[in-house]
Amino acid sequence: MDTAGTVLPGINQKNQAQMVGTTRSRVNHFMNKFKKLGFIDYNGGLTTVHSGLLSVVLHD
Repeated sequence: MDTAGTVLPGINQKNQAQMVGTTRSRVNHFMNKFKKLGFIDYNGGLTTVHSGLLSVVLHD
């Protein structure tokens, strides 16, 4: 896992879900999946998105 990444402001999962039109539980599911894959880290309300996630999104 790379340590470089973009730190996002503290937006809770309920607000994230509202932003994309889904449920908080669905956001939680994917946040945990992305964390397990090493694409993101989150702790204390801050989310760090690693460059690997951007590569996956852009090449999908």
